[in-house]
Amino acid sequence: MQECFHIKGYDASDGYVSRAFDPSTTNSYLVSLVQAAGAVIIAKTNTPQTMLVAEAHNNLFGRTKNPVVSHLTCGGSSGGEGSLLAFRGSSLGIGTDVGGSIRIPAAANGIYGYKPSFGILPMLGYAASGWTGMNTGVPAVCGPLGHSVRDLRLLTEVVRGAKPWMDDPALIPHVCERGISDRLPIVGVIEKSSLTPHPPVLRAVRAASEKLRQAGFTVKPFEPVDFGDIRKVTRQLFTLDGLSYAKRELSKTGEPPVPSVKNINFWGMQPKRPEEMWVWNTKKLALQKEMLDRWTAAGIDVVLCPAGPHTAVKPDEWIYDTYTVAWNAMDYPAVIIPYTQVIPELDPQDDTFVPLSEEDKEVQSWYDPDLMNGAPVNLQLVAQRLCDEQLLRDVEIIDQVLNLGEKPSEC
Repeated sequence: MQECFHIKGYDASDGYVSRAFDPSTTNSYLVSLVQAAGAVIIAKTNTPQTMLVAEAHNNLFGRTKNPVVSHLTCGGSSGGEGSLLAFRGSSLGIGTDVGGSIRIPAAANGIYGYKPSFGILPMLGYAASGWTGMNTGVPAVCGPLGHSVRDLRLLTEVVRGAKPWMDDPALIPHVCERGISDRLPIVGVIEKSSLTPHPPVLRAVRAASEKLRQAGFTVKPFEPVDFGDIRKVTRQLFTLDGLSYAKRELSKTGEPPVPSVKNINFWGMQPKRPEEMWVWNTKKLALQKEMLDRWTAAGIDVVLCPAGPHTAVKPDEWIYDTYTVAWNAMDYPAVIIPYTQVIPELDPQDDTFVPLSEEDKEVQSWYDPDLMNGAPVNLQLVAQRLCDEQLLRDVEIIDQVLNLGEKPSEC
């Protein structure tokens, strides 16, 4: 379990020194639920200071490393979960995601991860890392990380089978129990949006698209709402309080922010007045409407896109959540699957690259095929809001075609 869940007798610090040596007196609801189903919880795993960044590093427990390529980041916020699973230290893990915190560690460590729609899995009683009750308009969710799509489905089905909506008023009953279609999904492909992916990421998306096409899937390009425009909105929504909670917790002990927290450039953002909050949420709703219209017009069931503009990078450099936070803002479920790895001979630097922006130029400058040699390259698959059950079924078939070479009829 990610460290932010309460387990009786253990701290739930969210990476703050101020919350150390304060063991939980109760379990989070999800902890009790999975234990009642027979789960054996073997560890709490590391998270970032503040829970805001894609790096499992704090002043309490230090930095969690990537077990696949140890000089690269393991991601975050569920970085400890991703690292432990990649090291084969656990069978299944549970993390949280508000901007990519399940999917980034899954991608960085070469495992599977699932970010549900809001209302699918219970967050009741989790150790919040911000002001309780502050609605940013981009809700945090919890979800599984594992070694297969079957693992992700297992956790989801066990939890939903316990009818958690009888206890958690935020959950939606029966939405994952409606039955699913057996037909092959129509796949829309996003190669890039706002930030140009590094060469191995582009290679993976293109190769996967072609393999699905050859297997009989209908595959077509999809032009989404610009992910950069979405990220401009989420940056404002994530800092409605001007990070007053994080600053308060750090000030209690004089704790300095770790480099990854400073690098995301949230620290100097000002708190918003209620009217400003309404404006930014209205902008988010307009982007949701535009994405829905584009999706409907394209006639697709699933989107295949990068998990990020790059693979795992050097520690403290994963500062752009552009490819993951877009789907949090839309409240669309998303699954990460492994596919290939960085191979320098196949993935040289792109000498023809022309940056779309200064951010794009910065991201591309991080690419070093020798440094990233062997780093996992994962893919992201996305469906529309609350189509979670269908997405997990569709991704299981896609995964078997891409990673096992099976035909759809054999899946």
